[in-house]
Amino acid sequence: MSAAFAAQRSEKGKVVSVDPVEYALSNVKKMLVSLKKTIPADTYRIFVGNPDIKHFRYSVAQTKVYKENRQKQERPKHEMAVRQYLIDYHNAEVITGVEVDDALGIEQCKSICDLDSCTSNKGKDFDCRTLGNPSIICSSDKDLQMIPGWHFDMDWGKIRSMGESEYRMKSYMRTSTYFITDPGFLSLRVNGKKKKLVGGGQLWFCAQLLMGDSVDNIPGLPLNARGCYGDVTTYNALKDIRSYKEGISLCWDLYKEHLKDSLTLEQIRDRFKEVAQLCWIKRAPKEKIFPGEWLL
Repeated sequence: MSAAFAAQRSEKGKVVSVDPVEYALSNVKKMLVSLKKTIPADTYRIFVGNPDIKHFRYSVAQTKVYKENRQKQERPKHEMAVRQYLIDYHNAEVITGVEVDDALGIEQCKSICDLDSCTSNKGKDFDCRTLGNPSIICSSDKDLQMIPGWHFDMDWGKIRSMGESEYRMKSYMRTSTYFITDPGFLSLRVNGKKKKLVGGGQLWFCAQLLMGDSVDNIPGLPLNARGCYGDVTTYNALKDIRSYKEGISLCWDLYKEHLKDSLTLEQIRDRFKEVAQLCWIKRAPKEKIFPGEWLL
């Protein structure tokens, strides 16, 4: 996607010029060459989604239309050409039924995690650093931060232009390559004049339960009449949590506290499960719900 976007220019949200498709394919090649030089991996796998088939989250979403805001955005001109190039020349695997993020989460946990601990042991914490044959997820998607194991942020440190100014992406992150182990972590970092919440593992999932995800049109938990939980309020709510069981229980209590005047207990439970299933990245193929349904 980023390779296709890089081959066109926009002004005020409108595409004003598009380079030939060869430019977009060249961007892909450069990206893959750079990754192979940076990541000491013996093999690599590329996953692409199937734009013709909607996955399970579209049926789960009830409060808002899942990714409705993205549907209104203009897709990059060469997106399908880039996708087909990856399939034809780099054996990219087409993912159906779930999102690409889920496929990455499943494969990473398959190679490094005890899945019983990962998915269904009622909040049991574990350290997967020494288990199995490690893989590394190469992505810039923040949702994948909840998956344990090695990660490489493909956007970290890149220079991007915005109008007449330039800025360094992900400057609030300390490194591009890092290891995450459950229950994870949360930290407030400086991002310009604001504070930005970063995190990983199961605690990052707990944070998303409170904040929601504006990019995917997932509702957050209303904090007051002025809005929902933000970076600072979410951090303050979860900063003293030391286990997933504590974190998920606190989130459930906060849902009951903030929604009790507008929803019944059954409706609060449905809302909690809805947001959880939309935010949770799968760690096993047969997962039907997030690890925490035991408290509902």
